[in-house]
Amino acid sequence: MVSSIEMRRAFVLLTCFCFVVLKGASQYFSGTLVDASTGERLPFGHISSSDFKRGVTSDIEGRFAFKLLPQDTVLIISYAGYQRKEIDIRHYTCSSNCVISLKPTPQVLGEVNVFPGENPALRIIRQASSRRKENDPENLESFSYKAYNKFIMSFDTNDLKTITDSLTPDKIDSFALKAIELAGKQYLFLSESVSERRYLRPNKVNETVIASRISGLKNPLFSILATQLQSFTFYKDEFELFNITLDNPLSPKAERQYFYLIEDTLYNLPNADTTFIISFRPRPSHEHKGMKGLLYIATPDYAISNVIASPGKEQNFNVSIQQLYEKIEGRWFPMQLNSDFKILNVAVNGLHLYGRMRSYHSYVNLSPGLKFKDFRSIDIRINPDAAEKDSVFWSQFRVHPLTEMEQRTYEVIDSLGDALNLDRRLLWLKAFTEGKIRVKFIDLELDRILSFNLFEGLRTGIGLSTNERFHPRFTAGGFAGYGWGDRIWKFGYKASYQLYQPYNVVIGAGYSYDMMEAGQPFFAFSTRRNVLESAARKFYATGWDYVSSAFGYAAWEWTPRFKNQIRYVREFRKHGQDYYFYYPEKDIAQFTNGLAIHFLESSMEFAPNDVVTETFLGRQTIRFTYPRYYFTWMQSITSIPGELQFAKLDFKILHRWGRMRTGYLYAEVSGGHVSGGAPYGYLYTGRANLYNGESDRFRRFSLADRSSFETMLFNEYLMDTYLQTFLRYDTRNMLFGRKPNRPHLEVVYRVLYGLQSQADVHFLVNTSAPRGIFQEVGLELNRVLSNLGVGMYYRISPVNTTMPGMSAFLLKLTNK
Repeated sequence: MVSSIEMRRAFVLLTCFCFVVLKGASQYFSGTLVDASTGERLPFGHISSSDFKRGVTSDIEGRFAFKLLPQDTVLIISYAGYQRKEIDIRHYTCSSNCVISLKPTPQVLGEVNVFPGENPALRIIRQASSRRKENDPENLESFSYKAYNKFIMSFDTNDLKTITDSLTPDKIDSFALKAIELAGKQYLFLSESVSERRYLRPNKVNETVIASRISGLKNPLFSILATQLQSFTFYKDEFELFNITLDNPLSPKAERQYFYLIEDTLYNLPNADTTFIISFRPRPSHEHKGMKGLLYIATPDYAISNVIASPGKEQNFNVSIQQLYEKIEGRWFPMQLNSDFKILNVAVNGLHLYGRMRSYHSYVNLSPGLKFKDFRSIDIRINPDAAEKDSVFWSQFRVHPLTEMEQRTYEVIDSLGDALNLDRRLLWLKAFTEGKIRVKFIDLELDRILSFNLFEGLRTGIGLSTNERFHPRFTAGGFAGYGWGDRIWKFGYKASYQLYQPYNVVIGAGYSYDMMEAGQPFFAFSTRRNVLESAARKFYATGWDYVSSAFGYAAWEWTPRFKNQIRYVREFRKHGQDYYFYYPEKDIAQFTNGLAIHFLESSMEFAPNDVVTETFLGRQTIRFTYPRYYFTWMQSITSIPGELQFAKLDFKILHRWGRMRTGYLYAEVSGGHVSGGAPYGYLYTGRANLYNGESDRFRRFSLADRSSFETMLFNEYLMDTYLQTFLRYDTRNMLFGRKPNRPHLEVVYRVLYGLQSQADVHFLVNTSAPRGIFQEVGLELNRVLSNLGVGMYYRISPVNTTMPGMSAFLLKLTNK
């Protein structure tokens, strides 16, 4: 028998052994740094041993793990702008997954640091600025990586805290109570994606979404990527932040724009001898264009290891970003990107929406050997099977497992999405924004239902087309409409089929009998961006042709930004008003209004900087950019002796210069030339927007058009050659600030030069070209009341018009 004393000894020895084993196994002290007052996580904090010989930095989520040695008893935790904290790990309440709160350092508003001699931070900033080119990963020949993105939307917890602290429960409205109850259980929205991003110097980028999960949806109609919210690196002269362009504190001119201060110095971090933490903030004169935050500069490379930044001046939303870099194959590369924002101009019962994006990079390849031919595809592609990935796949990329709140968000929102059929509703909403109402596999075209112009009168009708539910590649549609003023039916039909998806090769054919405005150039891919302006201008237009056309066409895209179309058309065009055409050189023996013409037409659009995405619904431009180039060439084809033969060439270039702070200058340059004899409808009457009828009230109360001559009468001129320029300077935020719905002051100048070489073959219409140069100027105050504003325009030359007594000054409503 073993005595009780021996058993006690054995128990004590076993306990000591277990303690030693557990103590030896616990080699790391880990936790998360948070703000003591707000609970927000603090990225890039410094955790070091008491002798400062060893240290680590918290990651972009504030997490850290410090490897302990036997002599470690105290850890020093520091963070720029917060009070330093010492932790005695021998007596601390935990050793892993600890939550460590740091208190902000009290600051005096408007404090300015004055240094004897030169600011020591400037030397470091200059070194980092001079080495931007060698440290910027986008100066590599090419690279690729995979990114795991997580995006969350919810109500701002600070708003919820303010409500609960300031009101008693009986005074909190039901909506706020539900939001407070929901806040601790789930988010409003959650999405995850895994994408592969490829880059080729200088600016070729494409991203393929290989996995996607969106709460409430089964099919990924979109994907939210980190690089859509902020620039990929912090080295360019300008940094894109939520579509706002801000000046970089590392740019060559930054010393004149920013204040800098060394906040802390870190030693013995991985891949760095010394890391300087430098705060930056814009000078008072540069707040609107600057940023504020912290730069972590690692020596000896003087490369960025971490960045925390936000706009220097409050925007329509509060936003901050963080970037974490790691050294890979001798180059510093962004490995984590964070974005946090709060929408200020939208609130529900005092609650603002809060968003959070986290992006983690892996499988980085700094020499993938990419070539230009690898980038002919679209910018962002969502793979058809992106929504079908299983949990095993997701576990490879999730840096941290889903939390209980995230899992519950998927469960609740997914069940809600099934109950409400959110996929179908979003497809319906997308169709509606494109001017259609979706009814199963048919789309009803809204612009065909009701319209009005002074020539045709009220027009009622219907337009239908199939959508992808009918067939993913085949589309068919038609329209019919009746003009109650001219008492004539218009109708048409069309079908198309996509032959080859990578180049979007489509063939189609159709027929239409409809009205077209006479004397205007045709661009197959050019679209009017303001529907109300376009509709209002058609209301007053008086020069119309009845056009019967049968056509076949082929369209393709060399790249998603270079679109092409070729059409063969048999067209009969008759001018809607009194008009006769006589062209003796082609043996047309009588005056006529209405000719059948066969022609071949080629059109193209080139927008080199557009961003294009592709989903199961097809391709879509998600960023409309400048410059833009449009071109159309038309050549009539004769098969009978004496038939008309002419050629027509049209072009249009759109460009924009400027910044949000100083305003934007928009320019449109267009022109055209017709060689050979062509009837009235194929010539140019100018882009007029002034009613030329007898009713003066239509001239006094009309809506301005952004791409028209406001003081030029409809059909005032007829030209076979023209060149015109529209200039528009929008002051944007320069005069009225950046808050939403502020008025915009805009100055416009428009000029036209035109020639007419065959005026003697057109009868009963005005056939004169402008005498000299047509010019007008205007001043617009837009967005005075919602999108409505007012504009004043002055006709500079020629002063005389075909309507005696008309004033050179005009006042019009604007819509923007």
